[in-house]
Amino acid sequence: ARWTLSSGGSITLEKNQIAETVLIHAGFRRIAPHSPALVSDLERNVLDTRELAQAGFKKIIYTSTIDVYPLIDQVLDERYCIANADLRSVYAYQKKICESLINESNENALILRLPMLVGGGGKPNTVSRILSGEDLSLSKNSSINVVTYEHVSDFIRQALKVDATGIFN
Repeated sequence: ARWTLSSGGSITLEKNQIAETVLIHAGFRRIAPHSPALVSDLERNVLDTRELAQAGFKKIIYTSTIDVYPLIDQVLDERYCIANADLRSVYAYQKKICESLINESNENALILRLPMLVGGGGKPNTVSRILSGEDLSLSKNSSINVVTYEHVSDFIRQALKVDATGIFN
């Protein structure tokens, strides 16, 4: 089997190379809340992840989201048992399914449940809109949880050095 992975460029891996390769899976097609439900979204987000999870990579690092947690007034950590009813959106539900597929298929999996990412090269988000002076509607009780791309990159480097596995917020 040959795998071609793409992110601005592409690389082709032969089957014997896959077992020695660490895959960082950060791809996800964001689904607008009022868009029609499409099979292609499920295929791209979940079924493609299942295929990657079962390919035999040495380690898979998957960027998930803190959106898988319920909105409750307490601090939750990685040990919190997430129920289907906790998942507030299609995005969160598909991310949680992808986490499960990766954890079940790769004993060396590392799942990163990330908040909003900020820093150079990212898509526009609430923080970038605030910094650009765009008008937003936030309440006085609004809070925004962010992490920089640089911090995530540093964490991944360190996690690879110590061969970390499991779920990290």
